[in-house]
Amino acid sequence: MSEKGVVLATVLAAILVGIARFPAGKQGAPPHAAALEKPAPPLIRTMSVYSDRYEGRKTASGDRYDKCGVTVASNEWPLGTKLVLSLGGRSLTVRVNDRMSKSLSASRLGARSRVDASHEVWRRLTNGARPGLRKVSVEVAR
Repeated sequence: MSEKGVVLATVLAAILVGIARFPAGKQGAPPHAAALEKPAPPLIRTMSVYSDRYEGRKTASGDRYDKCGVTVASNEWPLGTKLVLSLGGRSLTVRVNDRMSKSLSASRLGARSRVDASHEVWRRLTNGARPGLRKVSVEVAR
């Protein structure tokens, strides 16, 4: 077979492989597109409670902190992101409206692995337990 024939055969084979990988109606979709649509597994993060001293102060989003609101502070997700927090069979959808302080970055827990919850979020998820630290499952709300 001539060099031209080898090139032509290679091109035809590539076209046929492409047709087999991308059947009609799904052209342009990568073969792993279905895997991309699966929700990410929940992350485990440490939840703490916002201090009362921040009541009424402006948050990073410009909102005023309300301890009765259903919000959290996080350095991991963009402001405005809705998260589903789960603890002991209870789930709650919250909104990220603030950032954690820089001093937490130096703490043993690290600000990235924490969510700082309003008192209302803590009350609903822990059934009114005393404030402290709890491991919660965190997923981005769909």
